[in-house]
Amino acid sequence: MPRELISVVIPTLDEEAALPRTIASCAALGPHEIVVPDGGSGDGTRAVAESLGASFLPAPRGRGRQANAGAAAAHGRLLLFLHADTRLPAGAGGEIRRVLEDPAVSAGVFRLRLDAAGVAYRVADAGATLRSRWLRQAGGDQGLFVRRERFAAAGGYPPVPLFEDIELSATLGRLGRLVVSRLAVTSSARRYTAEGPWRRQARNWALRLRHALGEDPASLARRYGSRGDGRPREAVVLLARAPRLGTVKSRLAAGLGPERALGVYRVLGETVAHRLAPALHAGRVGLVAVTPPDALAEVEAWLGPPWRAVPQVEGDLGARIAGAADAAFVAGAHRVVLLGTDCADVAPADVEEAFASLARSDAVLGPAADGGYWLLGLNAPEPSLLRGVPWGTGGVLESTLRAARAEGLDVALLRTLSDVDRPEDLESLAARLPAGGAEDANLRAVVRSVGLDPTTR
Repeated sequence: MPRELISVVIPTLDEEAALPRTIASCAALGPHEIVVPDGGSGDGTRAVAESLGASFLPAPRGRGRQANAGAAAAHGRLLLFLHADTRLPAGAGGEIRRVLEDPAVSAGVFRLRLDAAGVAYRVADAGATLRSRWLRQAGGDQGLFVRRERFAAAGGYPPVPLFEDIELSATLGRLGRLVVSRLAVTSSARRYTAEGPWRRQARNWALRLRHALGEDPASLARRYGSRGDGRPREAVVLLARAPRLGTVKSRLAAGLGPERALGVYRVLGETVAHRLAPALHAGRVGLVAVTPPDALAEVEAWLGPPWRAVPQVEGDLGARIAGAADAAFVAGAHRVVLLGTDCADVAPADVEEAFASLARSDAVLGPAADGGYWLLGLNAPEPSLLRGVPWGTGGVLESTLRAARAEGLDVALLRTLSDVDRPEDLESLAARLPAGGAEDANLRAVVRSVGLDPTTR
């Protein structure tokens, strides 16, 4: 009888160095396919994955979201979720098929072995195995394998920015037996080594204890981001739609026509990206959360370096802002500032003030003249601020402040600026633009193209 196909899902983010060894280890599976759902890598991850025969899939950033997207795209009934720096042992395919033959088994994981020598690393290995056996909780670096129908019954990976693997394995453990294999995967010890193996373990167990006591994974993500692995400490995130005719600035297009509205949108985005680039100094990364997800390369070509495109999640504006913030926190940022691309007056000093305010406050808002906001700064994911907001109305700012008060959050306010959403907003911008100066040349050109004359202040 032919051996059943195993679908391997390997979520990635800038893993070109680790990915070849992980994919090579999958030869131990027998018949298999590899899906690489990627959260917006800026290195050669895509080229590496495709050169080694894997299916590359741009996906909303966040390991759980990426894993769910990969599972949906995979063809096999047997699913194996691997970290990009985790390698399979010989005999892994036979072990997975044997374990999952038992209908009483919900899922299985491998034992863990970190690829570094020393007592601290062996303690970490043993702790992972004991946690899986006693608490029915498995870390993502252990390689979770599960039948597709049981994965669906568990609801897939939960939409949380941290401990998505612990929560899924706990759910699967309630649906049947969670088997710990006699075989061990080999996982990179790079983060343990960078932070110090004992310190890393102490922090991991402290976070797990807080999680077990009911603390929200979103609030824990900030603590998890405080890691010594060289990832950026702060992130500036622009939310942008691909500059395509008929899909941007609908209120502006209603007065100017779609072609002119597209021209304005393109120049506004270029202006904001160029102005804020100097704010992306050491320890700070610039991301662009993009919709639709097939437009990552298009948007990176439009806005240029140092901005790196990542896909937006689906949903209303609140869900998309929350998803973009989650992606930055999961990537390791301690503080995140999010903006649109339609506020032509924003300056690097505004971003610096936002990050400085986050050192004293829970969140920061930049009020917009139309009752919304042009900037949101966060120290941790705060999804409650983004639910039930009357997007597109003059009540956005007040609704957000009300939600912050209900959560006991201290919010700092920046200066009030104006977005460009309607023809009258463009007229106001034209009146504010100086007549000369190279920095605003493209803005002056685009407002002239729609029949307006920039004037001196």
